[in-house]
Amino acid sequence: MPSSIPPSSTRPSTGPAAPPSSRRSARRCLGRRLVAAAAATALLLAGLWLMPGVPAAAADPPPLAMTVTVSLDWFERFEVPDDGIDEEGEFYPEVKIGDNALQTGRIVSDDAFHASTIPNPWVFTQQVTLSGDQTTFPVGIQIKDEDGGANAADDRMDISPQNQDIDLNLTYNALNDTWTGDSLAYGFIPPDPPCHDRDGNPQAPPLPGRPSSPTPRC
Repeated sequence: MPSSIPPSSTRPSTGPAAPPSSRRSARRCLGRRLVAAAAATALLLAGLWLMPGVPAAAADPPPLAMTVTVSLDWFERFEVPDDGIDEEGEFYPEVKIGDNALQTGRIVSDDAFHASTIPNPWVFTQQVTLSGDQTTFPVGIQIKDEDGGANAADDRMDISPQNQDIDLNLTYNALNDTWTGDSLAYGFIPPDPPCHDRDGNPQAPPLPGRPSSPTPRC
């Protein structure tokens, strides 16, 4: 009969067991690592909490929408448009306001007239929207003489005070309600010129209620 083997001896051996002191040392090392990790996490959170915030970029101002009207009040012809033929022209305007499409006025067979009071007047209205910090927009005006196709393209009339320029090119400032362009300006009143005597020396203007002397003349 084979001898019986104690039950405890049926488990395979896994090597010598670690002494109790080694197990306590491993637990202390693991505890120190957990404490160090918790401290590092706390420092990271504190750093995020104390980090100064980055200021947000300023928002662009909202778009400014407006209704713009350009009125041509008076027209007078000073030059003959058709190769020296002294006769009334067939005049009409073309106006462009901002980025809008070109607008064309009615044809008028006259050399001098109030263009804003005729039937179907030379008055043009468009919607303009200024975005961001934009405060100005262009206004272009042309006057043409209609030739009916017989003399090629319609003649462009010279309406600009600038040399080597024909059309009127203006810029409107919606912020202060002024327009400028082609040596013209509206909305600014220059100061009165100083008084000068006959030798060109500046003089003070006469006081109110006192007659002015022959020189200076103010």
